[in-house]
Amino acid sequence: TQNPLDEGVFNRANLDAIVRNNAALVDYAVKHGLQSTVAYWEMDNERWDMPGAEYAETVAAHVKMLRSKIQTAKVVVCLGELGPYSANPEGSHAIVWSRDLLKRLQELGMNGKIDYFAPHLYPYLFDSADEITENYLEDYSVRYIYRSLDYMSAMVDRYGFKSSRFYITEWGTQSDSLADQSRNDLLTSMAAAIAAAKDAMAIFSH
Repeated sequence: TQNPLDEGVFNRANLDAIVRNNAALVDYAVKHGLQSTVAYWEMDNERWDMPGAEYAETVAAHVKMLRSKIQTAKVVVCLGELGPYSANPEGSHAIVWSRDLLKRLQELGMNGKIDYFAPHLYPYLFDSADEITENYLEDYSVRYIYRSLDYMSAMVDRYGFKSSRFYITEWGTQSDSLADQSRNDLLTSMAAAIAAAKDAMAIFSH
């Protein structure tokens, strides 16, 4: 009735128990002919609460189990993104976490076995400095997405996952007031729509 990982206890026995539990779900899908209705299997969601290396162990064990039952299963793995205003990317939590994840996945022989990595993109402005608030929202969003995905692309390649692609399973566009400057509802909606369209094109380009 308790998830051992939620309790902060990570060991092989607990991981094996979790994999067995999830294997029952996969077996059910196969038994009832439902495997073709699942386009992608995402390995949990935003597991920043556990070390990247432990998430890698969890991913590797589940991919091995999943592919033994559904050889054509497409796998999506969580990936941290480059944070806004990241002056020291290599020292940021998301990048350290992602680096630990990729390094451990490589050590576990997972190169070529991960179809997609999924960074979650939220290019929100939090700075109230005049030079920031006067920028158009959609221009900032596009710059942020290019910077983040360029950085993450290089990291994924560096650890030997060049055949993997990005699958943006979650993203957003800021549509509320911009820092300490507010907009009326119509202008906010119009600005958000333009930003969303430009963000989508920036994501698609990667």
